Amino acid sequence: MSFYRILVRLSAQALLGIAVFLWGAIALLDVERPALRPWFGLGCVTAALALLCIARSWRWGSWAGAFALLFPIGILAHSNGASPWLWLVWLAAALGTERWLRDGIATGPDTAR
Repeated sequence: MSFYRILVRLSAQALLGIAVFLWGAIALLDVERPALRPWFGLGCVTAALALLCIARSWRWGSWAGAFALLFPIGILAHSNGASPWLWLVWLAAALGTERWLRDGIATGPDTAR
């Protein structure tokens, strides 16, 4: 495994670990927006699942990680009155994040792309 893949894997694990803590805390403790609590709970569970996928090098873990990192932010922006067109930006960011995470999950020399 190259240094780049090790660095990507470590940074992905750090970001997803923060997401598990942050989304879980919002899901459990946010009293201002009770309608958003299930969405943040879903983000927390998906981030934990993505951490498991990275540890086991499962290919679909990159999609779970991209969803876990960006979907709760998009839901929060949408509920605060952001334009529905902003979802296109979130989709583009999710695709880029998925590609970046896939590079870290890949185990062989030709499995990254």
